[in-house]
Amino acid sequence: KAARTAIKDMARVRAIAAVLVRHGLGHVVEAWNLQDKAILGLLVEKKDPEVTPLTFFERVAEALQELGPTFVKLGQILSTRPDLIPQELCDHLKTLQDRVQEITLDEAREVVERSLGRPIEEVFEDFSAEPLASASIAQVHTAILKDGGEEVVLKIQRPGIRQMIESDLNILYFLAKRVEATIPEAAAFDPVSIAQEFERAISKELDFNYEANNLERFERNFSDWPQIKIPV
Repeated sequence: KAARTAIKDMARVRAIAAVLVRHGLGHVVEAWNLQDKAILGLLVEKKDPEVTPLTFFERVAEALQELGPTFVKLGQILSTRPDLIPQELCDHLKTLQDRVQEITLDEAREVVERSLGRPIEEVFEDFSAEPLASASIAQVHTAILKDGGEEVVLKIQRPGIRQMIESDLNILYFLAKRVEATIPEAAAFDPVSIAQEFERAISKELDFNYEANNLERFERNFSDWPQIKIPV
């Protein structure tokens, strides 16, 4: 299992390094010694552009977007922390709040059907083709139950996201340690502790039971407030 995990993580490191190079961040790959023979070719062929229409901070935001849900979520969290990173970078990372790539309708259907154990048509009279919203962990579709015609909202977790986040967290811990080792000033904001806090937060988001429990508790707390409607 350890060997499989190491191989999987190394494949993800290569993918991350390739994305950074494509977005003109090859110097980050070199500084953190992420390159191997497969990545060295990319660094030689495509060095950081001397002239680019995008600023460094814009390229960081674009790279996080392409790297997928884990890094999008990290960017979203960092966008609220001008005490840790420059305000200009925070401003660009805020674009990750509403620029998340949607999963396809086929992918959404597959997740729902695997969870229900039967075809969507047996459960829903209607299932929206377009998502109501899409975020880094999940996206939301509206539907109408076949039994009773009740309107419902489905929060659908992105397929394969748990495995990707597990691998990405291993890599984030590695990068946090590299930052501490290569940038003495980084000790002021403790990158490893940030990675630990991020792991706790994203692990809770992956378990929808936390959200369901919070909704139920919120409903109980405001049960005497008729003007407040809590979805359950």
